[in-house]
Parts: sequence; C-alpha cells; structure tokens
Amino acid sequence: MKITKRKLRQIIKESVEDEYKERLKEMFLGGEKEQALELAKSVGMEDFLVGSDLSTIKLEGMNLSGINLSDTRLYNGNLMGVNLSNAILERADLSSVYLYDADLANANLSGANLSGANLLNVNLTGADLRGARLYGTNLKGAKLEDADLRDIVYNKYTEWPEGYKP
Repeated sequence: MKITKRKLRQIIKESVEDEYKERLKEMFLGGEKEQALELAKSVGMEDFLVGSDLSTIKLEGMNLSGINLSDTRLYNGNLMGVNLSNAILERADLSSVYLYDADLANANLSGANLSGANLLNVNLTGADLRGARLYGTNLKGAKLEDADLRDIVYNKYTEWPEGYKP
C-alpha cells in the first residue's frame, strides 16, 4: 500500500493533535486548569476534555464557556458558579450535579442526563438556561422551579420533572 504525501501529512497532523490534546488534558487534570483552557482555546482544541471523567475535579466558578464536554462524566459534582454558556454537553452525565448560579445560556445539552440536578440559584432566582438546546435531555427529578428557560428548544424525547410543564 502506497501512502501519498497528503495522507502522510494528515496522519502526522492527527498524531500531533492527539498528543497535544492529551497534554492539555494532563495539565487540566493535574491542576493547571486555567492554563490548559487558555491554551486549548488559543489553538482551537476546545474538545480536549471530550469523554473525560471530571466527577472528582473541582470546577466551581470556572469559565468553561464554549468548551466541548460531550460524553463527559460530571456526576454528583459541584459546578457552582460555573460558566458553561455556549458549551457543548451532548450526552454528558450531569446527574445529581449542583449548578447553583451556573450559566448554561445557549449550551447544547442534547441527550444529556440532568436527572436530579439542582439548577436553582443561591438567591433562588434560578440558573440561566436561556436558549439552551435540550433535545432528548433527561431532566427527571431536576430542580427547575426558578430556572430561566426562555427560548429553550426541546423535543418530544425531552424528559421533564414530574408535574413540570415547559
């Protein structure tokens, strides 16, 4: 099998990107979160945490806007004050997560599991979900009483807390 120069360049590029993403992930998990996020955004690798288990990582108050956290496990975590605006959280496990004061405006939560999540605001005004995409999202048992759900989009597969009418 003959490999063309173009194919070889593509293989090398993908290898370097994978290695760089792994280094960014190591930095993030090793405590250099802000630096890893800044580097990732500067080189267009906002997807370096896809599929990670962040359930034991302290993320409170972090700016994760625009980051791709698809298939990421954040189960039972404290995401108090986290900025997840415009973040991609497709199929993420956010069950039983505390999202006090969290900004989820325009986040893509399609297929995510937010069962039992607490989306209240510390001041009881509610978390910001304006414009969020909730296609097929599991919100059973989530506390949405005061959440700002203006302009959300959802479908018939979106599961709501018992008695909740969007």
